[in-house]
Amino acid sequence: MNEILTNAAGYLATAGLSIAVTALTMGLRGGVKKIEEKIAPYIPPDAEPSVNDILDTVERIAEMVVADTNQRIVSGLKAQGLFTPEVAASVKQAAVQEVLANLGPLKEKAVGLIGPLERIVEQAIEKHVVLAKTKTPA
Repeated sequence: MNEILTNAAGYLATAGLSIAVTALTMGLRGGVKKIEEKIAPYIPPDAEPSVNDILDTVERIAEMVVADTNQRIVSGLKAQGLFTPEVAASVKQAAVQEVLANLGPLKEKAVGLIGPLERIVEQAIEKHVVLAKTKTPA
């Protein structure tokens, strides 16, 4: 009986975590959608494909940077018990800078069309961190 209760508690905890991650992912998706809606009126019709291309490029680079960072840095720090909230914040900031650096000359065009990119890049990083957590078994 005790084993059944222990297993049930474990299943409930896992289900609760899955629900929390799903809610967080939906919240991030909603945030990105709100940003798109807010900037849409300010985008000239002839520039729209360029802005969409820039946002898609930021997304792809952020996804690659998060995957690389998780594989090379985060997993090692977690294995050694050194991954703290402070370390996470500095790793995130380094990832943001990596995405911006990988944009190259596209960064100047992007800033000219949509303004500063840091917050957009941060949100793309956060989105891909959450998605990576849902893909990776705990």
